[in-house]
This record gives sequence, structure tokens and C-alpha cells, in this order.
Amino acid sequence: ACLEVASETKQVVLMAKKYLITSPISLNTDGLNLIINDIVYNGTESAIKINSSKNMIKIHSIVSSGKGISIEGNAVEKSVVYNNIDVNTINAASHGITFVCDPISIWQNTVRFNLIRAGGVGCYGIAYLNDRQNGKFITENNFYGGHISNCEWAVYGAAGNSKYYG
Repeated sequence: ACLEVASETKQVVLMAKKYLITSPISLNTDGLNLIINDIVYNGTESAIKINSSKNMIKIHSIVSSGKGISIEGNAVEKSVVYNNIDVNTINAASHGITFVCDPISIWQNTVRFNLIRAGGVGCYGIAYLNDRQNGKFITENNFYGGHISNCEWAVYGAAGNSKYYG
């Protein structure tokens, strides 16, 4: 299953069910209000890829055989900023939440979570995978959360004035 959101649609509500997806949910449209109950992803990439700004994203749970959420600055013309992500639990076979700024910077996003359970050795709960590459950066992101478990590092590679609460 693949979720595609047209640019004129600003609210997507997928509630009261568990959704099995075989390819990532890619958010490339700014200004979305996305509400999803449960996602089960059986691919090797990220269950959700965010490459847009000013979104309100609320998810009850993600179970992923890859990564949970990937915030990716891979657009050509814009930065990934001002997203508000609220996820209750992430249970991933790899990393929980990753940030990749190639070639675009990522800053001032807010992430709230209760539990991130990563994939064990070599995996991270929250990771900045390539901060400060080619003059781009990941900075000033705020994290409000509970428990991060089953990983080599709860938080890896984070710098640049990002804050962690909880």
C-alpha cells in the first residue's frame, strides 16, 4: 500500500485501524494534518519519510522491519522545518528516528514520543546520521519523550542546539 497526498489535500485521517504497508509513507507536501492509528511496515527503509515543512503528524504506533521515521532533507529547493511530530510508540528493527540532511538542512522540528524501541546493537533511538555535510546542518530540534531502549545509543550524533526533555 502506498499513501499519496495531493497538494490540495491538507488533512489526512487514518484512524481506528491497523495499516499494513509495504512501501514507505512519503510526506512531500507542506502543511499537512496527518492522524494515523497504527502502522505495520514490512520493508527495509523507513515506515514514514518526511521531506516537507509545517506538518502536524500524530501517530499512535509504528512497528517497522526497517526504521521508524526518517526526516530527510533531500529536496533541492527547501529546508525541512517546523514539523510537529507526535508518536506514542515506535518499535523498529533498525533506528527509531533518523535525520539525514543531504543536501538540505533540517531545523526547528518538534518530536514527542513515549517509547522508542530500536533494533539492538548498531542501532540508535534518535540519530543525526550526517549532520554538517556539504555546508548543511541539523539543528535546533526539540524532543519530548519517555523511554528509548534496545539500542547502542539512545541519542547519536545530535548537536547544534537541539534539546531533549524527559
